[in-house]
Amino acid sequence: MKLVESEYKQSEEKYSRFFSLSIDLLCIANFDGYFKYLNPVWTKTLGWSIDELVAKPFIEFVHPEDREATIAVAQEITRSVDAIRFENRYLCRDGSYKWLSWNATGFPEEKLIYAVAHDITINKKNQIALNNSIHELEAFKFALNAHSLVAITDRAGRITYANDLFCKVSQYSPEELLGQDHRIINSGHHTKEFFANLWKTIAQGKVWKGEIQNKAKDGTFYWVDTLIAPMLGQDGKPYQYVSIRTDITQRKLSELALLERSRLSVLSAEVSLALSQSGTLPEILQNCTNTISQYLDIGFVCIWTFERQTNQLQLQAGVHCTDITCSALSDTQDFPEHIALVNNIIGLMIQNHQAIFNEELSINNSNELLNSTLSILRFSAYPLIVEQQIIGIMTLFSKQLFTEPTHNLLNWIANNIAVAIDRIWAREELFSRREALLLRLASQIRSSLNLDYDLRNCCERNSQLIAN
Repeated sequence: MKLVESEYKQSEEKYSRFFSLSIDLLCIANFDGYFKYLNPVWTKTLGWSIDELVAKPFIEFVHPEDREATIAVAQEITRSVDAIRFENRYLCRDGSYKWLSWNATGFPEEKLIYAVAHDITINKKNQIALNNSIHELEAFKFALNAHSLVAITDRAGRITYANDLFCKVSQYSPEELLGQDHRIINSGHHTKEFFANLWKTIAQGKVWKGEIQNKAKDGTFYWVDTLIAPMLGQDGKPYQYVSIRTDITQRKLSELALLERSRLSVLSAEVSLALSQSGTLPEILQNCTNTISQYLDIGFVCIWTFERQTNQLQLQAGVHCTDITCSALSDTQDFPEHIALVNNIIGLMIQNHQAIFNEELSINNSNELLNSTLSILRFSAYPLIVEQQIIGIMTLFSKQLFTEPTHNLLNWIANNIAVAIDRIWAREELFSRREALLLRLASQIRSSLNLDYDLRNCCERNSQLIAN
């Protein structure tokens, strides 16, 4: 009997030694909620002595927010023989809490719970920090998607992601955008040099920022304040680009409207001044077309009149503009298809006396006739009317859509040009009549002088005959 007790005591001491050497928190607890055995790691981890830990129900050391869940788990352990895993926070002597990960098993016949706990505080803090970062990123992404047009492209500029707002504003579906480059929304407003500079900047790994006018699927234009950030790979070179855009259409339209009002006001004054100057009709009208080309974004502007004897259209003045410069048109050979276009619309204008405004136009060999940057051509024409009769026509090719205020001003300009043409023609006709009258008077005077001379000669001869 003594031998058996000695062997049991030796076995208990051996297991106790193993119990003490464990780096995890080992414990045996009663079903009544008190610890029975704890290894020294508890003191090292939490700061409490073993006596302090076993003197109170273990639930009092659990964080208040975790107690309800811990009690529920403890009750489940007492009813099950399977190991149960759970986590909670335990109070330290210094008032802080540490996260413990538990693996516990209940033995109903002994009314004991055997459990192993592991300090996971550092991992838990990292996980919480990571979750907070994820939540912050999700909140940032939500805010970004709610207020910005976001797109991601690959190195070649092909779209790999477009958020909902980008699709909404551009009016393209994700399927229509993915795999395309941003030329799908190119408005034609910016020059090739503009985009060349953009790509040069981001290809060097630098952020590009600026304002861009884009075109939606329905043909309308919108402005975006754009930031393009390159994402760099391990080689230091961009492997994709993130574009964040803010819709500034309303602000831009307000700015452009203000600039337009100022520009149109100056244009109207300059045209009035040009029409009041002296000179021949082609000179005056050329000054008008030169002025229009300075203040409006046009490719061509021409003024035609009906030749009064033959009623054929005759080019009086015109200007052709590229992105670099504007030059006067000398005759219809500078733009051979223009006369055909004018003739095609004259019939319609004679019937309704209505202007043609922002019509899309296709021209054969347009690359030879127009600057290559004119990706979209708009044609406008305004009848020159005097006393319900068309005396000519003003035609324009525009690089951009004319606005309603511009349209109204062009109507006003056309009316004033028509009045000026009629006034110049009337003056020329008056001069012509005066010249004819003077010629007739001179002829009559000469005839009268010749008659007086003949009478004098006749009288002198008669006097000589009588004297003889």
